[in-house]
Amino acid sequence: MLRKRWYIFIVPFLLFQIVLAYPDSAKNGRMFYGIGAGLGVTLINSTSVVDYLNTNYSPPSKIDDFGVAAEFFGFGTFQISESWGGKLEYAYLIKSYNIPAAPMPDYTFSYNVHLPTVLAQYYLIGEGFLFKFGGGIGYHFAQFSRNLNVSNIQYKSSGLGVKLEVEGNTAFDDNLFGTIALDVRSNFMSEFKDPDGKKLINSAIGKIVRMSFFCIGLKFGVVYYI
Repeated sequence: MLRKRWYIFIVPFLLFQIVLAYPDSAKNGRMFYGIGAGLGVTLINSTSVVDYLNTNYSPPSKIDDFGVAAEFFGFGTFQISESWGGKLEYAYLIKSYNIPAAPMPDYTFSYNVHLPTVLAQYYLIGEGFLFKFGGGIGYHFAQFSRNLNVSNIQYKSSGLGVKLEVEGNTAFDDNLFGTIALDVRSNFMSEFKDPDGKKLINSAIGKIVRMSFFCIGLKFGVVYYI
């Protein structure tokens, strides 16, 4: 478990490097409005989904509660005062599992989550860097795909999610900045249902499967400020 959390400890060092970089690009009195994009790696705990796979399909080795997922994101950011601003973000998270089903091809399971989020951010602006500390909320949408070779069924879930984030920007020039962020999310999402409204049930333990999850993400990207 600890091996999967290595990046949590390297973030303070990376943010410190941001503070030291490019000392002449971010100027006092400037208001920052920009758009950006990037990708990240997310350590996600989707307990209900993992329990469903472990108890119903008996993988050769037990799937850990925490797994690594890929995340892609885009955002618009705007400053409204010397110390405060906002951010509109859309992120897309994807995770898949393969479970042997010899002599048949592997069973495949995957989920993706659409994560639109509105955040308020506190700004710390220096010569060549910005720090932003913030949090926000969004209504999120997930899809779970179960491919058992002879059938492929899609299930959907939705619900509220909250996010806390610390973000550092460092200037490449007056407009283009690199960004690195560490975020924590908690999502409270509904039961999975198929197109006919039938719920996905973990029959081994008699519980309905949900997409609720907790995750920690490390993200890298670029942002262009006008």
